[in-house]
Amino acid sequence: MERSAAPLFDVQSAAGDAPFTGVQSVLIEDCSQADLGTPHYLRQYSYSNVPIVALNCSAGPRQAETCHLDGVTMIGASRIEGTVKPGPAIRVFRGWVNDATILNSALTGPSAVVGPDDRVVGQWLAQTGDGLLAVGPSSDRLGAVASNDASFADPSRRDSMRGHVLTVATDGDTAARMAIGADGAIRYGDGHATEFDTVLRRQVSNSTNWDPPRLAQGEWANCSLFVSSAEPGDIATAAHAMLGVVRATLDARVVRSGVVAVLLHNVGEPILDVGGGVVRVAVAKFAWPKQKPEVWPRLLLLCMPNVRARVLFLGAVAR
Repeated sequence: MERSAAPLFDVQSAAGDAPFTGVQSVLIEDCSQADLGTPHYLRQYSYSNVPIVALNCSAGPRQAETCHLDGVTMIGASRIEGTVKPGPAIRVFRGWVNDATILNSALTGPSAVVGPDDRVVGQWLAQTGDGLLAVGPSSDRLGAVASNDASFADPSRRDSMRGHVLTVATDGDTAARMAIGADGAIRYGDGHATEFDTVLRRQVSNSTNWDPPRLAQGEWANCSLFVSSAEPGDIATAAHAMLGVVRATLDARVVRSGVVAVLLHNVGEPILDVGGGVVRVAVAKFAWPKQKPEVWPRLLLLCMPNVRARVLFLGAVAR
């Protein structure tokens, strides 16, 4: 279609008590919206910001929750051929978009599903000028953080409500080996357990210039860096650009919210003079999975066979 109106597919629900669940399995292919006509309710946007598809389930909060576009595929659609700002593929005023796949030209084709305020909404995958863009439901919509469920065996579970935008498995697996959540968390499993065993919520880092003082053997020096969202108990590591092969240790730990201390300890050099350079810290924020009760005694035996081991174990956890 060379001169279709905008939007090409406009879904609106009338007021009333009858539930409207939306539309499933929509395919739009090879469409060019060169018709300058625009519905009145979309005239608040520039013409290039009028979507290919619009969804407005305005019959009340309950209907807005149940009204979906489920399974939208868009291939080769464009708003104005040749424009470098093609606007959104789908604009949602009220309702939800599940499982949309948008494969349009990076130059002329819209690639996003957005709300009235241009914030991304729904769950979808799009090809853009920067590669693939995957969006999933937020924790607010899920009612909690993304699910730790890794199993594929339960058909009653909807992957779209787990909060994962990418799930990876290998042939023969019964569960996922890795999942990337819409919140940025990465979950790891073994491909068979029904729950992920490790959850990396995110990594944060910072750097600064540091010229440590000269240190005699046994002496130490420290500096502090601000690292956003770091909390005591997070795993912290450090590196100094000028610290070569010397008998010294460089340690990092989160001492309070947002502050990481770096400690340089001369353990074997007569005199240690590192020199000025960049010191970098990285903080890994893990969400520790709940261990089964019978696992804890074995952990205690492995980590605390004597007083010395107990001190080392507690020190490692405190970093």
